Amino acid sequence: MSALPVGLFEQHGTLQRLNRSMLESLYKHIVNGSDGHVSNDHTMRDMFQPPTHLLAICTILYIAIFILGLVGNIAVILVVLQYRSMRTSINLLFLNLCLADLFALLITGPTVVVDIFAKEAWYLGAFMLSGGFHV
Repeated sequence: MSALPVGLFEQHGTLQRLNRSMLESLYKHIVNGSDGHVSNDHTMRDMFQPPTHLLAICTILYIAIFILGLVGNIAVILVVLQYRSMRTSINLLFLNLCLADLFALLITGPTVVVDIFAKEAWYLGAFMLSGGFHV
């Protein structure tokens, strides 16, 4: 797999102007790794692991959005259901939007935080694997 596939770069007129040896070395670097040898001890995700402080900031932001979304949506649902004067057709539409947002938040919120740290493994079971893509 160290050779460049024939005809891969010749199809495009803009890429014909580039130096073929540069393209071959780039292709070898992408396919085999930096030293040209095939290495199975690390995946692409391990090579591009973001810094720890960035992971911490993203996790804190996702948790804050999750908590604010829960509190806000539950508050709107409780207000519309508790007060009879709030049950207008427009407010029932907002109630429906809040329910949909709440379900989407409950399914995708934890999934995103787990996916940040999972490194290409799925820890949430088969139900969440199939259900998360439908939301």
